[in-house]
Order: sequence, then structure tokens, then C-alpha cells
Amino acid sequence: MVNVDVDFTYRCIDDAYHGTLLDYAKKIISEKKFMPSKQKDAYLGDGVYFYEGSRWLAANWVERNHGKDAVIGIICACVHYGKCLNLNIPEHRFILKKVRERISQRREIKDRGIKITDALVVNYYTTNINKNIDTIRLTYISESRGKLYEGSNIYDYAQPILCVRNQDKISKISLSFQGKNYHA
Repeated sequence: MVNVDVDFTYRCIDDAYHGTLLDYAKKIISEKKFMPSKQKDAYLGDGVYFYEGSRWLAANWVERNHGKDAVIGIICACVHYGKCLNLNIPEHRFILKKVRERISQRREIKDRGIKITDALVVNYYTTNINKNIDTIRLTYISESRGKLYEGSNIYDYAQPILCVRNQDKISKISLSFQGKNYHA
């Protein structure tokens, strides 16, 4: 069905930032375990979400989801990509296109009128076709926020996102920021 292989990579990102409420951040650090997102709209499927190289984006996520008065905890981690479904490269996006075609033909999807989200496609691929995926990577670009400046080809809002399915690939976690008003 999908003949593109997802290779193991030895690359490591040592500034992956996870934003959450401070109490949760402290619990994660003390237990050395994250609670993976498992929502049907969790963007890149089930896993622990990080922003590559940006504490700002991690804090922004907390403020958007918990309000400007939230007490923020930002965790910095080293993440080894391992077997990474890297959606920044065309071959890996091709995989998801083929998986989506396959899912859309399934009778239970058609009969129930289930909405096929990106999370559904990624989760289907990583649980039914390639169970060895450790991480999923994507740079999300928001065209709605516009260009960096007039005449630019660069969009103002880009989020390098890393979804970690295999928590064994996360090491060296530390509390990078704690408090309110990160963006003040």
C-alpha cells in the first residue's frame, strides 16, 4: 500500500519545549513521565507535544488554552527523533495521503459519517501500518496571520511541532520557565 520507508534518524533536538500549567510541569519532572494528548483533534495524533527551539510558542499555547493569568510551567527536554514521520518532507506527506485514501474507503467510516481528521490519519498509520514510529514532526504555517512584512515570502507565524509517541525518546527534562505573563 505505502512503499515509502520511515528511516531511523540519530538526530536529537536538545531544546524541545513543552508548555503546561506549573503544577503539571512539576509533576512531570518529579515522575519523569508526561501525559500524552489523546484527543481526536490532537493535530498530529496521540503523543506528547513540543515546540522545537521556542519557549515563546510553548508559553503562548498555555496562555491561549488556560488564559493570560495561568501560572505557566515550561519544560525543556532533549528529544531523540528515532523513527520519525517527518511531515516536512514530501515522501512522508505522501504516506499520509495514501493512508487517508485507504481510510476513506473503509465501510465503518462511510457508514458512520466519521470525519477524517489529521489526528485520525496519523493514529491509524502509527497503530495499524507502522507501529514503530517514535516521533512525528511538522512545521505548521498559519497563513491567516499574514506575511512577515510587505513583499515577504515568509509567513509571520510558523510553529515547529514535535509529537512524541515513544516517551523513551525524551531525556534531560528540566523546568525552563515558571510563572505568569511570559509575554509581558
